[in-house]
Amino acid sequence: MLAWIGSVLILSAVVLGLNWSSGDFLLHWTRYTAHLAFPYLLLAFCASSLHRLVGSDWTASMLRNRRYIGLSFATAHGIHLIALTMFLLADETWRPDTYFFVAAFGFVVTAALAITSNNTMVRRVGAANWRTLHRWGINTLMLYVTVAFSATLLANQEPLSGIYVLLIAVALILKYRARSRVVVLAS
Repeated sequence: MLAWIGSVLILSAVVLGLNWSSGDFLLHWTRYTAHLAFPYLLLAFCASSLHRLVGSDWTASMLRNRRYIGLSFATAHGIHLIALTMFLLADETWRPDTYFFVAAFGFVVTAALAITSNNTMVRRVGAANWRTLHRWGINTLMLYVTVAFSATLLANQEPLSGIYVLLIAVALILKYRARSRVVVLAS
């Protein structure tokens, strides 16, 4: 667990330590903390599918550590929330709008998943309810990042966003193939 969350903190410190000009610092910090969080979300999303399809020691380790990968995403996303809040507060013209409230819901979903990512909460809410919450939550977050990166790709033609959208498409294909394989094996 400490290794996963430690990696987030180290990478966040690197992002903070970059020499941004004072005017662009908050903008860059906001953007790069979002980039930092994405791989953890993607790994948590793909862990079970990759293990079903590949079944290696590495995928078994990912599956065993999926909770900590998810908590690492929540940590990185929390740092992104701090950066985003500071960026918005520094902009004197900014006012909450519909996009703000929709995006805020993504942070609420992340918090709900993080708060319930322990054995006590699994027992308290019941394993079936916990699975439903986490399946719904991670799919909701993947939808959020798909929309966000697609919008950035379309608006700014940012190549990295295109790579992220492609990775999400691959993750969805993996998820579909893994589920199809389970259905075929069950038949």
